[in-house]
Amino acid sequence: MNQDSPNLEAPIAQEMSTTELARLAALDSYCVLDTQPDVLCDLVTELATRFFDVDIALVSLVAKNRQWFKSRQGLEAIGTPRSQSFCSIAIEQEDLLVVQDAREDQRFSNNPLVLGEPRIRFYAGASLVTPCGLRLGTLCLIGKSPREQFTDDESATLQQLAAIVMARLEILRVNSYVDGLTKLPNRSQFAADLQSIESTGPVALHMRPLLAAVAVDICDRVYLDDMVKALGWDYAEGFLIQAKDRLAQALGDVVLYRIDTTVFAFLEKMDAWQAKVEEVKRAVAVTLEHQAIPHHLEISVGIVPLAQCANAEELMGAFWQASFPMTRLSRKYGSSMHLRIVKHADFYEISPALPSRKSRTLRPRRRSGNALVGQTHTT
Repeated sequence: MNQDSPNLEAPIAQEMSTTELARLAALDSYCVLDTQPDVLCDLVTELATRFFDVDIALVSLVAKNRQWFKSRQGLEAIGTPRSQSFCSIAIEQEDLLVVQDAREDQRFSNNPLVLGEPRIRFYAGASLVTPCGLRLGTLCLIGKSPREQFTDDESATLQQLAAIVMARLEILRVNSYVDGLTKLPNRSQFAADLQSIESTGPVALHMRPLLAAVAVDICDRVYLDDMVKALGWDYAEGFLIQAKDRLAQALGDVVLYRIDTTVFAFLEKMDAWQAKVEEVKRAVAVTLEHQAIPHHLEISVGIVPLAQCANAEELMGAFWQASFPMTRLSRKYGSSMHLRIVKHADFYEISPALPSRKSRTLRPRRRSGNALVGQTHTT
C-alpha cells in the first residue's frame, strides 16, 4: 500500500440503505475528507501504536467508495478502496471489530491487504460515532502478527481514544462551518444548508421555487485593499465586523452568512428578497464610522433563484459567479447598486432590484458563462 494505490474510488456493487445514505451525508457535513493532518488526531494514533504495541494505527473515514485516513502511523498510504476496508465492516456493528488472525477469518482471508502489504494479521477497530449515532469510520489498530487475545481493558481504552477522536472531529466541524472573524456561518455552511434543502426530496420541489439566494458585497475590494495598506489589517477587520453588524441589523431574523472577504449572503423568499435588499440599502446609506473614520458603503447585489439550478452544487457555482465580480461593476459604472440574475438555461430574466424615484431598467451588457451581467440605466 502506498500513495499511488490504484483506483481508490472503485465502486462497491451494492445498493445503499437509507441509513448508509444518512451516514454518508453526515460524513460530508464534517468537511474532513482530504484535509490537512490534525495534530491531535496524530497524537492519538501515535499513542495508540505505543500503548497497544501495534505496527499501524489509523483514523479511518469510510466514504462511499473508499476509506481515507485523517491520521496514520506506520503506513504511507492515504487510503484504500472501500472494497478492501476492514473498517467498512467494523462500522456495521455495535461493538468493536476484533480480528485476531485475518488469515483465519473468511471475511478477510482473501483481502489484498492480507495477502500483500501491509500483510494485516491483527485488526481492532472502534467506531467513530456521531451524536446522532452514525458511524463515520474508526480508530483502528493493525498488527502484522496475529494476537491470541484483545482484553476487555484494551477494548475499553480503544473506545475511549475513539471518543476523543470523535470529539476532535466535532470541534473541527464547528470551526469549518464558522467564519473566524465575524463568527457568522461561512461558505461551507451555506453550501451545506443548500444541500439540506435538496435532501428533503419531494419537499424540495415545492421549496426551491419559493427561495432565492442573495449575495451582498459591502464594498469594492480595491477600497478594502487600500484600507489595509493605509491603516492595517486589524483596522480593516474591525471595519468588516461593523459592516456585518449593520447588515445583520437590517436583515433582522434572516440568517446571514459570510462567503468571501467582503461578500455576505442570505436565503429569502422570492417575493420578499427585494424588500430585504431595500432594508439593507437604507442601513448602509448611513455613514459607517470606525475609529472616527467615516466610510460610505457602496454595495452591490447578486441573486440566484433556487429553481433555476438543478442541484445545490450547480447553485453554488452559479451563485459564486453572481457574487464574485460585482464590485468591478460598481467601479466601472459608478452606480451603487447592480443586479444580476443567473440562469442555467437558454433563456434569462432580468428585473430591477431597487426601484427608485426615477424609473430604472436593466439592460444586458454581456454574458459571462452562465452568469448574465446587467447595467443600470436611468431614464
